[in-house]
Amino acid sequence: SSGINAEWPLRPGTEREIMALPTRFGGLGISNLQDRAPREYSASRLITSENVSAIKQQKMCVPPFNEYAVAQVKGNLAELYKQRSSSAKHHASITLRRALELGEEKGASNWLTTLPLTEQGFVLNRNEFTDALNLRYYRELRGLPSKCPCGQQFGLTHALNCKTGGFVHIRHDSLRDLNAKLLGKVHKDVEKEPSLIPINNSHSTDNSNGNNTADGARVDIRARGFWRNGQSAFFDVRVTNPFSASAIKTPISKIFDNHEREKKREYNWRIMNVDNGTFTPLVYTISGNVGLECGKFYNHLCTKIANKNNEKYSDVISWVRCKVSFMCLKNALMCLRGTRSVKKDNNIGYVSDDFKYDVMQCRF
Repeated sequence: SSGINAEWPLRPGTEREIMALPTRFGGLGISNLQDRAPREYSASRLITSENVSAIKQQKMCVPPFNEYAVAQVKGNLAELYKQRSSSAKHHASITLRRALELGEEKGASNWLTTLPLTEQGFVLNRNEFTDALNLRYYRELRGLPSKCPCGQQFGLTHALNCKTGGFVHIRHDSLRDLNAKLLGKVHKDVEKEPSLIPINNSHSTDNSNGNNTADGARVDIRARGFWRNGQSAFFDVRVTNPFSASAIKTPISKIFDNHEREKKREYNWRIMNVDNGTFTPLVYTISGNVGLECGKFYNHLCTKIANKNNEKYSDVISWVRCKVSFMCLKNALMCLRGTRSVKKDNNIGYVSDDFKYDVMQCRF
């Protein structure tokens, strides 16, 4: 809590209500006990009413567990959280409203609720956790440089979009590698960055529709037999920032749909007609949310993994969502805090570029 107080000063009203919401509603699960205690007391009286009645009447048998009362309490609580979440979004700024919408998506809040297991990569240090809290609600971070090496003003949105330093490419490649590794658990023929078959005169295509007709065109992953036995399935990853100026007012579902359509315009015709395969765009947000096509991909993949390993589908999909959530979060933090340029130090002097030659020259 000290990190929250130091880096995220509370504002009256809306923000305290948001923090009290469960993580699945975009909050942090930090209850307001003054508000919660009366509600818990009323729920306890309702659930134990039959037990209290049996004790008063000195009955010899214990009444059955009141499942109906428990379901009623849970339903009332869920409805209360929905109302408070809706109210918070109504009074919030457009940026905070977008952050709450993203926080409500499946898997986006897993990094807040899982145990910090180092061996699985589910761990953040104190500074990373503080930055992650600010990033969850898209608040400006302290200690960021004022200027980017590319020459533009450095801020949250610029840091997540700027390609200088290669962090945007690393973010993309890490998700590509994760998906390829998961596919490798159930398929032998998995390839990263496969070349597509060149288009010749026998293939008629209209390049004005956005089709990628270039020789040497590649997608991110190919896996044989994923959707249909013997047929190659091609996948291409894209990570988008829904807080960008061009996307902040667009519904999240529409953002995913636009990116999926753009990817399909680029590759779908060529892969289906030339490579005789299928194409699936895998679109993510910086928060770990996934598009409709990507969600279907993970559902099918996790079903295959669960069947092969004789495990529960729910366990597999939960772990994958958590892994994606942490990976997207850490990639975003890398974009924010990573060094985009190496400062030159003129005091060092010569540094070898050919160590074997220089060792021979020095006669070590």
